[in-house]
Amino acid sequence: KLAGDMPNAGVGLRAVATAMTAAVAAVRLWSISDVHTDSPENRQWVEDLSTSDYRHDVLICAGDVSDDMDVLEETLRLFVERFGTVLFVPGNHDLWVRQADPHSDSWEKLLALRDLCTRLGVHTGPVRVVGPSSVEDQVRGIWVCPLYSWHHKGFDEEPDLQGWAVPPVERCMVDYSVCKWPGELSMLDDGVAEFVDKLNDEMESTLSQMRSASSASQAEEPLVTFSHFLPEPELLLEKRFLAI
Repeated sequence: KLAGDMPNAGVGLRAVATAMTAAVAAVRLWSISDVHTDSPENRQWVEDLSTSDYRHDVLICAGDVSDDMDVLEETLRLFVERFGTVLFVPGNHDLWVRQADPHSDSWEKLLALRDLCTRLGVHTGPVRVVGPSSVEDQVRGIWVCPLYSWHHKGFDEEPDLQGWAVPPVERCMVDYSVCKWPGELSMLDDGVAEFVDKLNDEMESTLSQMRSASSASQAEEPLVTFSHFLPEPELLLEKRFLAI
């Protein structure tokens, strides 16, 4: 998430692309998140990406670009100018609603983000992508589908660390003060996570219709899904690593 981490993120992107091209030679996918282009160093990193090397490639941007809609729009625009296909799903920082934010809550902002992506040509739903090959019977594609998600306390299955005076998460994490949700939805239980997850029902239905309408061979092509948050509790660092 820090500007100093960005070169390492670039190395990670190359590793992802190499792995994908080994399995599906016609398509190159790059994945990135937490670019936080409010930081001048991070914005410069994006601007320095080649405008020609990735024109046939796919970029997965898994959120946490900026809570400033103008900054987020400009960053996505830079990605669109550099990659053939861009997919985006918001992270928690993108849905912060500060005092000067024109949106009434994070849900309204999420809808505005989807509208912005549509205007920029950024995909927020499932898409099938293929490489630049012109020989149709040699084209192998890949399906890519974003997933909406949100953090919740159910992922905290470990006992508290002995001897540590760790305050409650709602006092440590900014999301609990700057993310606002409609009605009775609360991040103190699973309500927000379940609410956001329901968006994936529409996503799954759309993907199913798209694959059903495709050829038999296309319907069997690989599927890549992505989200801003880790999908399984087992992927989280153990609490003891907080001491590192």
